[in-house]
Amino acid sequence: MLNKKGFTLVELLAAFTILGIIMLVAIPNVMGILDRHKQDVYVNSAQRMIALAKYQISANSMNLERDTLYTFPLQSSTDIGEVPDEGYKWDTAGSAVAVCVDYEGIFHYFVQLMEFKENAGGTYENVNGVTWTEESSLEDIPKNNYIKNSKDGTESYVSSRNANTVPDIKSKCGSPTKIKEVG
Repeated sequence: MLNKKGFTLVELLAAFTILGIIMLVAIPNVMGILDRHKQDVYVNSAQRMIALAKYQISANSMNLERDTLYTFPLQSSTDIGEVPDEGYKWDTAGSAVAVCVDYEGIFHYFVQLMEFKENAGGTYENVNGVTWTEESSLEDIPKNNYIKNSKDGTESYVSSRNANTVPDIKSKCGSPTKIKEVG
């Protein structure tokens, strides 16, 4: 009588093959879910930044001029919530809301929101976020406005001080001749 106390090689190979197929399907799906969650956090945080800029405009009874681009830099990372990536911080220097008024008197809000991880040398290791995107496009962020794991953060996006060079802003508001930083 045979005493069977284990699995045959064929049974083990079949089990590992099935596990491998499951992993091939599951890992991309999980990564996609994580990326969509991260993008949702960016959108929600960007909407909070725009809401704060709108509040500052109304609370201070600001009269916005047509030929001026107003930028509202991110003052404090606590204003917009948690960063989606562990070990990262919101980039208060590179994150801002830009507001301009077109020739019909309509306000246009653009937002740039960046997070970074600082390495031991004090430079940006990775930069993730959303480059200048109009408020109406936030729910469906264009692929070219979404930065993921850029290694050279200093060159990856346009600072709030140069926001008037962004093509989307120029198309909505012309070429503002003045930039005013508010806040």
